[in-house]
Amino acid sequence: MLNNELNSKMKIATKWSTITEVTAKLISPITNMILARILVPEAFGVIATITMITSLADVLTDAGFQKYLIQHNFRNEEELYKYANVAFGANLIISILMWIMIMLYSETLAKFLGSPGTGLAITVATLQLPLTALTSIQIGLYRRKLDFKTLFYRRIISVIIPLIVTVPLAILKFDYWSLIIGNLIGQIANAIVLTIKSEWKLKIFFKIDILKNMFSFSSWSLFESITVWISTYIDTFIIGNYLNSYFLGLYKNSLNMVNSIMNIITATVTPVLTSGLAKLQDEKEIYEETFFKWQRLLGWIVFPMGIGIFIFRKLVTSILLGAQWTEASNIIGIIALVMPFKIILSNMVSICYLSKGRPDLSVISQILYIIPTIIISIVFIKEGFWKFVYVRNIFIFELIIINLIIMNNIIKISAFKMLNNIVKPIITTILMGLLVYPFSINTNSIVIQIAAIILGVIAYIGFMYFIGKDDFKLVVKEILKMTGKGEYKNGDN
Repeated sequence: MLNNELNSKMKIATKWSTITEVTAKLISPITNMILARILVPEAFGVIATITMITSLADVLTDAGFQKYLIQHNFRNEEELYKYANVAFGANLIISILMWIMIMLYSETLAKFLGSPGTGLAITVATLQLPLTALTSIQIGLYRRKLDFKTLFYRRIISVIIPLIVTVPLAILKFDYWSLIIGNLIGQIANAIVLTIKSEWKLKIFFKIDILKNMFSFSSWSLFESITVWISTYIDTFIIGNYLNSYFLGLYKNSLNMVNSIMNIITATVTPVLTSGLAKLQDEKEIYEETFFKWQRLLGWIVFPMGIGIFIFRKLVTSILLGAQWTEASNIIGIIALVMPFKIILSNMVSICYLSKGRPDLSVISQILYIIPTIIISIVFIKEGFWKFVYVRNIFIFELIIINLIIMNNIIKISAFKMLNNIVKPIITTILMGLLVYPFSINTNSIVIQIAAIILGVIAYIGFMYFIGKDDFKLVVKEILKMTGKGEYKNGDN
């Protein structure tokens, strides 16, 4: 069972993770709201293409070493730091070689990805790769120690920089260059903060045996990250090639907006839960109890968020993106409707795979999902943008089914129990949705719609109390823990 020390660390980690993500997610939408009113969708389309390249380069640069440093049991701190130095050295060499290759073939990449003429932008944007090599290792060490207070400072810097750098540059007509410059400055600031506060001090040390040990463990983790990258960015590639930057910007900015809202909750829990479950992987009963508890708690929060955004999608789009993004409302709506199921029945399962030391299962599930997804996406993008949007998002349920089968038959956690675990949150969400839906179709008044949202929140809390009274108390208890007003007692999960 969790001992008092681990309980205390998880309490503090969860508190700082909560503060970090809530603060970041309050600032990020404000920045995006401003930029969406300054930049046209095409600019966001170009950035989506560049991000696709930089994110893959980041995955390959890290090579799965961060997860190794988090999960592996080291004999002492000296051994941990030796492994960290080798991981950094390998990451740095890979990142520099990758940057050189990208620089040499940047314009070819730009054309291949549907954004010709942006080769220089790609070259400049990927200058962040050597910095990522350093910050990736440090973030892994901080997460290993559940030191989310330091990561709070790093995260806040990463969201404040765009507000004070990117927005002014966008106003000065720097177009997508404003985002590129802002990201670079943010990476530099992150590296400085993490280095100053790190107990690990970089030393010139390299041992091939250590590299082999890490890669033999992290190779599956690397493959898992690559498959997740493909799953995440296949939309970017297909839309960029078959349509244009306008539709790409429209789709990706809508997706990013929904993700930023949902991540206020999920990004708070995910890193802490992954570390906590990893420590419980040999204790089946307490592991499952903890997993199901957090799955259900997240369900009570993300399902109403999803249906709320779907019902009031036009209002949400108007407030968050502005008048020039009217077409995005239906994209935001369908993504918000599907996203909670993906979080609860797929993302949570991925956390389980990692905490069990089975990234290979994530690779298998992603491959089984990616292949038909690519085929379906190409077929429907030829039929038009909107058919692609709806089919692509509905097809996420295929990934959910795959993960439920793997959980049930390999991890030996009941798929039926997972589904039954979220029945009450879904029923409560449906009741709330039926209550407020008429307000979204019978009026254009912002005041009335906001009043309906408030009514929905109050009704949901009431329904939750009567339908899931024990969970209501548990949610309140966990919120108090996250804010530091409650205590983790021995045996709490």
